[in-house]
Amino acid sequence: MKIGIIGIGHLGRSFAKGLIKSGFNASDIIANARTLETFSKVKELFPGVITTTDKAELIEKSDIIVIAVKPKDAVAALSGIADLDFAGKTIITFMAGITLKDMRKMLHDDAGTLKIVRVMPNVAISLCNGITGISYDKDEKDIEEVITLFRRLGMVISLPEEELDTVTVCAGSGPAFAAYLMREYKNACNKMFKDEKISEEVAIRVFESTLQLMKEDKDNFNDVITKVATKGGSTEKGIEKYEETDFTGIIYGGIEASYERISKLK
Repeated sequence: MKIGIIGIGHLGRSFAKGLIKSGFNASDIIANARTLETFSKVKELFPGVITTTDKAELIEKSDIIVIAVKPKDAVAALSGIADLDFAGKTIITFMAGITLKDMRKMLHDDAGTLKIVRVMPNVAISLCNGITGISYDKDEKDIEEVITLFRRLGMVISLPEEELDTVTVCAGSGPAFAAYLMREYKNACNKMFKDEKISEEVAIRVFESTLQLMKEDKDNFNDVITKVATKGGSTEKGIEKYEETDFTGIIYGGIEASYERISKLK
């Protein structure tokens, strides 16, 4: 099976890295990009991956074509390939806000015969520990190869297209939100330590070790809080402060704003 990737930015590279990490042959991946600089970076990161500036060549040689460009570049990316032969091929789109209906329109698929799948992964697919939402308008058996492919890269959630934005925000945006929280925790610790390196190391180890404790002890979030926050202690006082400021509402506000932005992209 040959996989062609049109758009080899952060998400496209995460996808390629995850495929290779999962045992997929680099020589079975074809990457398309517009600049020589990008090609050089791809060849440096992924020796063996085939690169081409010719989208038609990529489509001809690929069994699965992944569109990983930014949504604002969708028309430009698809306009030159709309009338090519996609018979027997699967088209996967990573583009947030671009619906299956939009894809069919841009690819001149009025009859709805093309096999198009919307996939919303997060960058952790590069570690084969990602979260991927998948939506389609064909029978599940017709896109089983796509589900199987992304299961190699982590957790897969199949859901109706109208619910796909939930995965986009909670999982796709999730690593950035999590890194933001970790950074601010580091900044808060730095008010105590007044040493950037120590603060950063403490923040990273706190988040890493908490996850490790939960996995090894099979604890949930509340279990960890109960173990650490003894009654009347300093940890409990800190958590009370978070609750007073409606910390949950602040977190939800960011997720909600992201969701509203996707709605406007449509």
